[in-house]
Amino acid sequence: MVERDSGQAEDVAEGAVCVGVDGSEGSARAVRWAARYAVAGVFPLRLLYVVTVPSVFYTEPMAARFVEEERTRIAEKVLRDAADAARAAVDGADLTIDAGYEVGSPSEALIDRTADARLLVMGTRGHGELTGLFVGSVTRAIVGHAHCPVAVIPGLPGGVPDPADRTEAPVVVGVDGSEAGLAALDWAYAEADSRGAELVAVHVWSDAGVQPRLLGSRAGDPYWRRVQRSEEEQLRGLVDERAAQHPGTWVRQVVERENPAKILTEWSADAQLVVTGSRGRGGFAGLVLGSTSHALLHRTKCPLVVVRPR
Repeated sequence: MVERDSGQAEDVAEGAVCVGVDGSEGSARAVRWAARYAVAGVFPLRLLYVVTVPSVFYTEPMAARFVEEERTRIAEKVLRDAADAARAAVDGADLTIDAGYEVGSPSEALIDRTADARLLVMGTRGHGELTGLFVGSVTRAIVGHAHCPVAVIPGLPGGVPDPADRTEAPVVVGVDGSEAGLAALDWAYAEADSRGAELVAVHVWSDAGVQPRLLGSRAGDPYWRRVQRSEEEQLRGLVDERAAQHPGTWVRQVVERENPAKILTEWSADAQLVVTGSRGRGGFAGLVLGSTSHALLHRTKCPLVVVRPR
């Protein structure tokens, strides 16, 4: 294992797996998952801690110096503990770790670090500035503006198996035909291929935009049967376009008329990964900026990866 502690954060090598750390258990869980992901893909691991209180706020020189020293001490401890967690997670496997810290806004710093990263990984719970990160404006900023996919690692209540142990489980992707949805499908296809896992392509067509009260809402109505067939054909076409690039990946196609968050949450219980686009259309409109995103971020039982088109 190669490890570097860069102190002040520097540019990340292209293709690195970047992790936002803050010393919490949620952060450590994200680091462990990211380390295993980095080893599997032979990517370097980048640990980034963001300090939010600049010493220039203190006009008294001695106070400013004390804050600077304390800030550095805390940052170094957080990064050291995160590196230890990464080493333990990969059990001695070869992994390059680059650790550093910055002063400023967590969302701005992390978004900036995604420009050349393979993946940004974060936990759903933290403390300090990262408290409740994925329930407010910071979440929307990071997921909505990150330049690479963002992986959100959920907390696990007692008795729930670690998704990292679900090596035989499928990779699940929400597909809607939008630009972001197609990027998510491409990313999930490649991920399933590299893991040797089944890919479950889930297309949930919401009835919100077709006035079911006017057209009838029973599943057996001719109108709904026609729409169902049309949606199935659409999904089949999107999958077939990519099948030649991943001939060894088995794809299960699921088309339902339901709430997208509900269906994807149900699939997450037995998946090793759920992948979605950052914005969609139809049932996936505003997926990561509204109530559906909050539902997934709070309820998903496995890591959730949100993909934006580059």
